[in-house]
Amino acid sequence: MRVVSGIVAATVVGATIAGTTAMSRGHDDNHRVFSQKLVGLPAAEKITIDGVPAAGAPWKVGKVNEVSISARGDLRLDVKGLLITGTGGPNDNTTGPVTQVIASLACANGDIASTPPAPLRSDGDAKIRARVTIPTDCLAPVVLVRIFGNQPTNPWIAATGL
Repeated sequence: MRVVSGIVAATVVGATIAGTTAMSRGHDDNHRVFSQKLVGLPAAEKITIDGVPAAGAPWKVGKVNEVSISARGDLRLDVKGLLITGTGGPNDNTTGPVTQVIASLACANGDIASTPPAPLRSDGDAKIRARVTIPTDCLAPVVLVRIFGNQPTNPWIAATGL
């Protein structure tokens, strides 16, 4: 269980190395050490995950969505249909003003590694291919898709392990 801004949220993450939920570098640099599906920001939850606040509106993801990280830190993110939802406003089923996203590998012990920004198309499709530095002991890893350019926090709009 992970404590997230006073809320206890289960984070069953698929990055299991030898039966643990920690990431570490293996001998095979091309081996995937993390592979998970993304979930959009739930409507009722405005939670902070590992110091990163949630965005101000709920988001949904389409059927195609996955994040993987290799032992050497090659992060691959594919998402289709990452869109604002359930607000009842004009931005529903759009990306609103969001045009770029980053992916961040966040660890419960406070370490965060992020990618450079990538375009978020108006249909909610995004691909990220970047190398991140995997912290030495990344406990309870989660990947956050974050709005780029919304400083100072770049809030998250989708995550793994929710």
